[in-house]
Amino acid sequence: MKTLKCLIFLLTFVAGNALAAVAFVGMENSKYAIAGFRPGRSAGIALMHSLWVQDASQYVRLSPFYYFHLNDNLSGQYSVFYGTTYEQTYYDYGADLFLRALFFNRLIELDGRFRPQYDSDLKFNYGYEFVGKISGWRDIAVFGGIKNIPEFRKAEGRFLAGMSFSVKNLSVSPEITIPTNLKTQYTRVHVNFLYELSF
Repeated sequence: MKTLKCLIFLLTFVAGNALAAVAFVGMENSKYAIAGFRPGRSAGIALMHSLWVQDASQYVRLSPFYYFHLNDNLSGQYSVFYGTTYEQTYYDYGADLFLRALFFNRLIELDGRFRPQYDSDLKFNYGYEFVGKISGWRDIAVFGGIKNIPEFRKAEGRFLAGMSFSVKNLSVSPEITIPTNLKTQYTRVHVNFLYELSF
């Protein structure tokens, strides 16, 4: 009887995790393609690959992650990563901690990110990102914030602002970033998107 209970528990656990599996693809900073898989409710792995040749090479990054849900209004994700160019002209590695807090029935969202990272040429950098988001009509939101997490390789302080659009499993976020010293000639426009498939 005890063996039967253990078997039922194990089958329920495996089935529950299988039903919670998620695959995703996307793009970050209009520069990197992302694909990943989360076989259960929490842990998964992601692969990032440059869309364009940089420094006469392509860049690839592997990142296992762990998603955690503390309550209905507080969640986050922790990950570690290692990346390098095909020719191994440089490499980087680090960790990433992301936290999301929701307020007023999800009308307001506050996100924080901390990313200590080592680059073989640029050495250590302690990156951060703080973003506030206000949800408006349906699944449209506006956001703004500040960060120094590298958009390419070099850390630089930048203000950011944009909009996000969500339709079922697809979310798209065009954004504009400006250096904190307000040198507008270095303004950048990015598009980020993520498509998730649950099965």
